[in-house]
Order: sequence, then structure tokens, then C-alpha cells
Amino acid sequence: MPILCGRLKTKDRIMRLILIVFIAVFFVNCEQTNSQNEETPKDSTDKIISETTEIPEGIDTSANSFNSLTFDYFIDLMSQGKHIPNYLYKYFPRDLVQSLRNQEEIHGFTYVMGRSHKKLDNIHLVTFETGAGSPCQVQHIATYNLEGSVIAHITCSACDCNEPYCSTESFTLKSDKLFEVKTEITETDEYGEITNEIYKSYSIKSNGVFVLINENVVANEIYWKAREFIISLKDGKNSSLFFADNWTFIYYEEDRVDGLIGGEIDSLRPAQIDTIIRLRVNSDGNGWGDKNAPKSYDLDFDIKNHAAWWDRLVILTEFSNLKENIAYIDLGASPTMELYYDDNYQIIKLEYRIEDPG
Repeated sequence: MPILCGRLKTKDRIMRLILIVFIAVFFVNCEQTNSQNEETPKDSTDKIISETTEIPEGIDTSANSFNSLTFDYFIDLMSQGKHIPNYLYKYFPRDLVQSLRNQEEIHGFTYVMGRSHKKLDNIHLVTFETGAGSPCQVQHIATYNLEGSVIAHITCSACDCNEPYCSTESFTLKSDKLFEVKTEITETDEYGEITNEIYKSYSIKSNGVFVLINENVVANEIYWKAREFIISLKDGKNSSLFFADNWTFIYYEEDRVDGLIGGEIDSLRPAQIDTIIRLRVNSDGNGWGDKNAPKSYDLDFDIKNHAAWWDRLVILTEFSNLKENIAYIDLGASPTMELYYDDNYQIIKLEYRIEDPG
């Protein structure tokens, strides 16, 4: 009997222990559920960010409603790349959004989209985008101190376009301590459209200040050299200054009788562009009518005589390869010209083509 009583007491203790564990687990689950149900708008990104313009529940809408949303919450939105409606910004601290409000007066943005966030010692580095849907968009890079006040703020606008002059800006974060701003300036005139580039490099100091350390202007010299050359030809001026000491001329023509005609001559002197150039050409005889026998003959080419018939002088950047020093020029209904430049911006090859417009 003593042994049996001992076993019963042990069994009772085990059952009591199991019951205690069950009750403890039950209360923990209840606490977690209640905590989730009591989540406030400040901590719930998805609850605040919506596609409507209704003021989120729990936000102070009184006249002096700044500081209803915290800087930590702002940083969290930036990190997650959330779409933040413009109306929310009056609920953030005034110092935090003042620079955004200044931009709002300029560009009239209706939303902010966070792009990235990184904490660097005693500063926050944030990138984001503001816009009015379409087409105006502005990129931002800013630093804040730990209290949420703006230290530095640079904007890059992609909506400054008033033809014939357009300017767009963008930035690239090279590292935690360096970023680059690229400005593309596009100009359009009767001779075509050209884009020049300006690059500015900024260092990000440990105190959050941006310091300009380098500026590089990349003007497209090939475009401007080609532009000066075709104007010189059209005006009948001396054009030898545009050529290298040893250059090549290529002629190509589509003729309805003789078919394809082509020839090439090299080792030309600069002054020869202002004279008649004689070169040997070949025709394949495949014209529009009966096939003719191929033949070779000397062709006298006077570019200034041709220039008198040009009815258009446009540098087509979409067909040019300006970075490879090649400019493509549309001269009217039929002729085109390709200019090849050396590193000193002197013409080393001129290709003149007359294509059948029919």
C-alpha cells in the first residue's frame, strides 16, 4: 500500500504540471493577439499608407498638428520604399519636412516614394522621389541628424523642359561617402538636337554636410565641329581648317541607269576640300531598266557645288555615334554625309552618299 500511494502522488504532480504549462501558453497567446489588435497607426505602415486621401484614424488634425508622426516612422517609410501621400507630411515634425515643403512650392508634388536609408554614425542618409504622377519627378538625397532635422538636401529635377532647351538631372550614390549628380542639357536648333552633360561629385562629411569636390563638363565637341563645318560649306567659305593633314574621301551613289556607283581616294590634303576632287569610281550596271555592263571611270566631285542644292542641314544624333567621333548629316531629299573625326576633332574621313529617294 505505501508503494501504491507514492505512485498516485507522483501521477498527481505530473497532471498538475501539465495543467500549469497549458494555462501559461494560453495566456501568452492571448497577450500576443491583444498586442496585435491594439497596433497604432504610427507603427502600422500599411494602415497609414493608402490610395485614398482620408486622414488616418488616430492622427491629430488640429491646427498645430506637427509631431503627430515621429522621425523614426519617417525613416521607416523611406527604408521600405513606401508611397507616402502628400497630405501626411503636415503630421511630421516641421524641421523634418521643411525642405520638402520648399520643393512642393516649386514642383507641386503629390507623393513621396522612399528609395533608400542608411544610418552613418550620427546622421541618417536618405534618398527618395517626389512627383505629381506624371511627367514631373524629382529625386532627393538628404541627410538628417538623430533628432530629425535636415542637415543637407539636394534635389534633381526631371521636369525642367521648355523647348528648345531642356534640362534633366539624376544622381548616383557611389558609396556611403560619395554621390554624383548628372545634368543633361539638351538644345535644339535648325541644325539638330544635342545633349551635353555636366557631372558634379559630392562628398558626404561625417557631420552630414555635402561638399562639392569635382565638376566635369562633357560638351559634345563632335556635334559642334560638324555643325560649324556644314555651315561653312553652305556659306561657301574655306573649310580646310576642319580637316586632318591626311584624310579619305568616299563616294557612293544609287543611279537609276548605272546602278550602284562607288569609289574612294585617300592621302588627301586639307585644302583639297575646297577644290574639285577627282577619284576613280566603279558602277555595277544594275539600274532600274536593262542591265548595263559594269564600268570604271574618273569622277570629278565638287562638294560646294553639291552644297548649293542642299535643302536641309540636320545632324541626326540618332544615327550618329558621337562618342565614337562619327557625325551623320542629313542634307535633304537624297544626299547624306558621314564625318569621321580623330581625337583632335579633325576630319579624317568624309563619306558622301546619294541614295535614290524613289
